[in-house]
Amino acid sequence: MIYVTNNKQELIKKKSNELIAHKYYSLSEFLNSFYLFSDKTIEYIMDYANVNLEIAKIYLNNIIMYPIDNDDDPKCQFLSELKHTLIQNKLLFNNTLFINYLKRNSICFYNISPTKLLLQKTKDFPNITWYQEEQKIFLPKIFELETLEDEIQFVGEKIIELIHQGVDINHIYITNLSEEYIIPIKRNFQLMHIPLELKTKTKINETILGSTFIKNIDNIDCALELTKEKIVDSKDEDIYNQIVSIVNKYNYLKRKKDFITAELKHTSIKSNKKKNAIHEVSLNQSFTEEDYVFILSFNSNTIPITYKDEDYLNDKIKQKLNLDTTTDKN
Repeated sequence: MIYVTNNKQELIKKKSNELIAHKYYSLSEFLNSFYLFSDKTIEYIMDYANVNLEIAKIYLNNIIMYPIDNDDDPKCQFLSELKHTLIQNKLLFNNTLFINYLKRNSICFYNISPTKLLLQKTKDFPNITWYQEEQKIFLPKIFELETLEDEIQFVGEKIIELIHQGVDINHIYITNLSEEYIIPIKRNFQLMHIPLELKTKTKINETILGSTFIKNIDNIDCALELTKEKIVDSKDEDIYNQIVSIVNKYNYLKRKKDFITAELKHTSIKSNKKKNAIHEVSLNQSFTEEDYVFILSFNSNTIPITYKDEDYLNDKIKQKLNLDTTTDKN
């Protein structure tokens, strides 16, 4: 059985006692496996269309994700022409091994809804099942407070109550923290003696080492030497090693500076996880019956997320292609 799920690690745990070997994909891994390409493909698109790295990635994502060859819209025609150029230049390949593998096996979409895109992608595969776990009825407690400071104070007091009741601190989580929460929650939790581990939001380019490297990136060897001189402790060594790893990843490309700079801007510095602390987590991760999760900033502008018609292929085109529109997603 091939399983496609949004919580891959959780499903692997659930199925670990079964004697049959299964294959697991996250939804994004599954959708991105129908074509084979490399960073050279993106580099070619940048030159071909005279666009920056981010736009080139948007073009490629639309090419590999949607049935663009079936429409006469100018955007689809442009992407279709680009797609065939990439195939001719051996920069994009149909992943026939993967497709044949899917045709031979049973595929289970586990707790994933059958969207129009997925139904199109899987129409040629004979053995598809859509499994939805029975959801337990859960009524969350919702509290309204006047200010952000009141909210943080209230959550801190609730956490202390839970710890005094014997709840393991490692089963208490906070989520949905926007930037404005970071300083006040650190300050308040420190005053209340609550150990806190926030997700690292600092990107490599925001550090002294990262900014030094980017400033001198025109000569990469020189940039690495100057960056190395800025190391003062083990944390800096870890950041430097992250930079070296990113440089090595793209060193073979003609436009390597664009790729390296972009990755430094999007990669967070690594941090060691504290034990016995309140951890900030992503809202879409899996939780157990023992867990307590505090969702802060529960407001209409943050939760739920509302989709807007801002994609490269707009709703009008998606409707013609029989794909999920903004309305469908919302």
